[in-house]
Amino acid sequence: RKDRAQVAVRVRPVGDDVAIGVEGSRSVWCADTFEDGVKVFTYSGAFGPSAATESVYHELGLAGRVADVCVGYNQSLLAYGCTGSGKTYTVFGGDQGGLLRLMATDLFERAAEGVARGNLT
Repeated sequence: RKDRAQVAVRVRPVGDDVAIGVEGSRSVWCADTFEDGVKVFTYSGAFGPSAATESVYHELGLAGRVADVCVGYNQSLLAYGCTGSGKTYTVFGGDQGGLLRLMATDLFERAAEGVARGNLT
């Protein structure tokens, strides 16, 4: 098992005047407005505006992180970015819920399975 922090980016929908996009499953490119050229940044995961929250959850392997919590490991979910960048939407979600809802659902399902098997009381 390899413990490490994961850093992922989820690009929110932007207007036509912004040149940014996702390349593959790990890279984000953006046009530099001060210099000519395009800059590419690589992350543990990169998700475009159309990526479903469930897709982000599964592709980052967050279910495995929940399993780690169940055996005593500490885990954290952090969202960082400027105002309006989509932090709240990604973590808490809209109508469908966000990453936190998926993690909590997974955690309570695992707890119920443990109770059913007699491993938890």
